[in-house]
Amino acid sequence: MIEKDIDRIKAVEQKVRIRNWQIYAVSLSLMVCLLLVFFPSFALPKSSSNNNFSQSELVKNVAILPLENLSEDSAATGMFREFIKKELNSKGWIHVKEEDTVEKFLAKRRIRYTGGITRVLAREMGKILGVDAVLVGSINQFSDTMGKVNVGVTARLIGTDDGSIIWADTLSYSGHDFEGILGFGIITSTNILGSKVAKGLMEDISDKTFTIKGTNLRPFELEKIEAQPTVVRGGDKVWIRIKMLAISEEPVEVKAVIDNVEFELVLKETGGYEGYVAAPSAESVYPVSVIARDKADRAYIFDATGKIVVDTTPPKIELNVSNKVFSPQKKGSVLFTPRLMSVDDIDEWVIEIFDKEGNKVRSDRGYSKLPKGLIWRGETDKLNRVGDGEYVYKFTTKDVAGNETFLTDSVRVKNQPPAIKVDIDKVEDKVLFSFAYSHDENIKSWKLSILDRDGKTIQTMEGDGELPPKIDYLVEQGFDIRKMLFSVTAVDVVDNVFTLTKPIWSILSKKAPLMKSNGNGNGNGNGKGHLAEDF
Repeated sequence: MIEKDIDRIKAVEQKVRIRNWQIYAVSLSLMVCLLLVFFPSFALPKSSSNNNFSQSELVKNVAILPLENLSEDSAATGMFREFIKKELNSKGWIHVKEEDTVEKFLAKRRIRYTGGITRVLAREMGKILGVDAVLVGSINQFSDTMGKVNVGVTARLIGTDDGSIIWADTLSYSGHDFEGILGFGIITSTNILGSKVAKGLMEDISDKTFTIKGTNLRPFELEKIEAQPTVVRGGDKVWIRIKMLAISEEPVEVKAVIDNVEFELVLKETGGYEGYVAAPSAESVYPVSVIARDKADRAYIFDATGKIVVDTTPPKIELNVSNKVFSPQKKGSVLFTPRLMSVDDIDEWVIEIFDKEGNKVRSDRGYSKLPKGLIWRGETDKLNRVGDGEYVYKFTTKDVAGNETFLTDSVRVKNQPPAIKVDIDKVEDKVLFSFAYSHDENIKSWKLSILDRDGKTIQTMEGDGELPPKIDYLVEQGFDIRKMLFSVTAVDVVDNVFTLTKPIWSILSKKAPLMKSNGNGNGNGNGKGHLAEDF
């Protein structure tokens, strides 16, 4: 009976493994096909050599990277790493690289994600750590919920010679997969179940697991490329730095290629190949490729490893100004609200305010993003109040390529009431009021009242907007103009008030005409029966 249970458990293990492997194999095949279709350059390195000699070597030295933990158990990564290490060491011919050495390598290169690695990183680990392969993968399940345990793991063995996948498998068990007759054999511990998953995974790694050693592989890899700045105007200089990883030798020449133009780079003491290149003049996105030559003058091409963006269009900015006229004494202010109307990355913005002589009285600046709003309350940079008058503002925006947009206009500071000169003339039975003032006074409403000498209103004229330059008043019979007053009120847009109340005669008397007799034309000068006239 026990032997039957053991056979049954092995059959379950084999069935689960086959099912998982079939799913993984189909997915892997589709992935490889897509890579070959869309990224043909990924399949083989480009070089001037057509040699394709290769040889197989047994995997003997393995580095285990921390598995990506997709479960909710934070201890699963370290635990499963030990399970795999134990299974590999038990094979006898495989040496597992010390964990501290691997961790130092990852820390030095600031590598945090270890669920997968690039070909460059795999080859570098082969060179630095002296391993034939790197084991990576993920813990998909590692749970214990009310006594029901589940463990699932995906693992891959990556060759360090060319970064290819030597072996891959996915295996998952639940505690009930080992249930025998009468319910015996159920596993309720994630530790025990995890060790069984590790053992099942590592079974396929045998003394027939080989890595391919090719002679046509690149003797070096492109480790890193930097471009500063990455967004420029046409013709600007761009600093390029390329870090090459020597596998079997260092390149003797490295060039950057932009828009089919080659730029030779110089090896610096820092270990990087550096130099300045000229950006193309036309606005576009330009890939940066690299050509590196070995000692045998074979060229190896690394396509589109970086990019440069040429931007020749200034950013489109809309600037809303809340008030064109304001009174700081009445706690007034002006709000500038900029908006970015184009797809641009902003490098810097500057706002400047100048007086009528062109002296800068206030300024501010910022970086990276436009401000939500800027408020000016009529103060200087030293926080003193500015005087009344017109002030010119200039808002400058610069994108990361250096293109600039300038927006400028004026605002008025107005603390004083409107300055209005009132004049009065009399024409027959009409009184003519004249008002002289500058349009910069920004009158929003006005009122003219005619009063008797007791201050009682005889007539009122009023309106919105600018004060009319002239207003006629018809003097009714029974009113003595010498005993009448006028009162004029004008309010500007910031609510400064002009008020003037005076007797009409106080202004008109200064213009009273002198009288003389015209005589009767015979020169007697007695003036009898003759009218007087103005001169």
